[in-house]
Parts: sequence; C-alpha cells; structure tokens
Amino acid sequence: MQVVQVCQVLLSVSVAITTVSFTAGFKCAQCADIRYAKIMKNTIPDLKLNIGSLNLTSNRLCKSAQGVPVVECPQSSTSGSNVNRCVHYNGALDMTIKVGTSGEVNVLYEGTYRDCVLESISASGSCMDQITVLPDDNKLRAAALKTSPYNLSDYSVTAEFNGRKCVSDMKGMFQNVNKSPLIVAMTGCNILAIVVSYIISKVYF
Repeated sequence: MQVVQVCQVLLSVSVAITTVSFTAGFKCAQCADIRYAKIMKNTIPDLKLNIGSLNLTSNRLCKSAQGVPVVECPQSSTSGSNVNRCVHYNGALDMTIKVGTSGEVNVLYEGTYRDCVLESISASGSCMDQITVLPDDNKLRAAALKTSPYNLSDYSVTAEFNGRKCVSDMKGMFQNVNKSPLIVAMTGCNILAIVVSYIISKVYF
C-alpha cells in the first residue's frame, strides 16, 4: 500500500508540473440531465413548491456527453493551485432550503451534470465517489438553485452531493474514469520510471 501511495503522490506532482506549462484552452460538455426529482419535505406555508413548478432540465445525452452543447474552457493560469477542468457529476443532490424558524423544504435530485469548473491541480484526472456539502460558488449547486421558480438568494440553502465526481486531465479527457486507483497509480509509476531511466542514461552513459 505504501508503494501505491508514493506512486499516487509522484503522479500528482507530475500532473502539477505538466499543467504549469499548459496554456491552451479546450472544450467541455455543458449539460444537465435530472432523471428524478422529489419534494421530500415542505414545512414552509408560503413556499408553494411542487414537482410541477420546478424547472427541471432533462438531456438524456448528458451521461455519455455525445451530441450535447459544449463550452470553451478558459485558459488556466500558469501559476496557482487551481486550474480549469471538465467535470462530470453523476449521482444524487439533496438540497435543503431554510427560512429562519418558519420551516424548511427538502428536494432530492438524481442525475448527471457536466461543465467547465475551476478545480485543484491535484484533482486532475481523478474519478471518485464522494459525499460532500457543495460550497456556495459551486456550479452544480447553482444549477440546482435555478430549478426553483423562486429567488432563493434570501434563503439559507444547503446542497449535499452523494455520487461520483470525475475531473478531466489537462486536455479535457476523462482517461481514468473506468480505471481502478491501483491501475492509475501503477501507470503513473511506469511513466515516471521511464523518465527517470532516461535522465540517468543521459547523465551516466
């Protein structure tokens, strides 16, 4: 396990170094497919919310990203720890809307979301299951808020994602989506081993 962890660290460093020199932009799929939605709870009398009133986006091609709208992903900064990447969310989003002590509304969504997103360099080329509360500036959270017919800016909103999140590499490709962490780590080790061997051969032979 220690060897695998070392390989993963080295692979992350390699990705970070390569990314610094990468300046060209690329295209990302930009779409959403809400396959299921349900009002789990509504205890706010003045907030008349039901499934029929929600603005639900449904693009069945979003899961495969074939034949969907694309967006130009801006160039990443040549410095810093965050870079633009294509991101693919697939799973459930639990959104809770609270109005002081008046009550709350809980909406559950299931589906797929894709867009160009600012991500940590270390997340490049990754794909993992997660349960996480999305930050206020998250694009998936913003997309969920837009499904409401009401302006929710004055409400307390919590959005929790439970599913699989994949982040592309520096070329906008999801090469590691279907690979296990072990295969990804060993692939990185193989690449680094080749590079190190080449450098050694140049220095000592």
